[in-house]
Amino acid sequence: MDVTTELARAWKAVEEAGLPEHLHDAGFKAALALQAGHVERPASSPLAGGALTPTLAQADQTVKADTPAKPLNAAEVDPFEKFAYETGIAREDLEEVFYFQDGQPGLNGPTRKWGKSKADQTRRVALAITAAYYFVVEDTNDTVKAVREACEALRCYDADNFARHLASTKGINYTGPRNQKVLRTKNDTIPELRAVISTYRGVED
Repeated sequence: MDVTTELARAWKAVEEAGLPEHLHDAGFKAALALQAGHVERPASSPLAGGALTPTLAQADQTVKADTPAKPLNAAEVDPFEKFAYETGIAREDLEEVFYFQDGQPGLNGPTRKWGKSKADQTRRVALAITAAYYFVVEDTNDTVKAVREACEALRCYDADNFARHLASTKGINYTGPRNQKVLRTKNDTIPELRAVISTYRGVED
């Protein structure tokens, strides 16, 4: 068999092995060595003295061992684990106040644990939902809608004063052009969230 054929066979073996590009050279040499059949084992090998049989599969296993794991898909991440990590608030405290369904945050009841008036309830709901969207969902475009729906679910939605309650909520900014306002976190969002959770947990069932 001529040299051209030998090289073609070796390269075909590299391609079929599916090795990453940075191992093509090593794989190509290993394939040529296999074809030649005269590679020697290193002296440190437990089988030194015999014929070494390097394989592309072994090279591929080495690559897999050295290749870092792919980052988790956002859908696979535990929302409470992420929430606790980002805020420093204990997971069990967050689980008492929040729930997640299909990746979207919601708030546990009863309504009275969110405050004595609709104004207080709305402000605490707004802070909690905005924080959950920012730290877990990482999307704050629909926070006003999400807060409205959370207030409706908890039966504390005050249509006439809703915007005013949002504007007066500590720990978040109610900003943007008219009819396109959004809720954004601030530097004091986390301490204010801690206070909201503490108040919620301090109310007896």
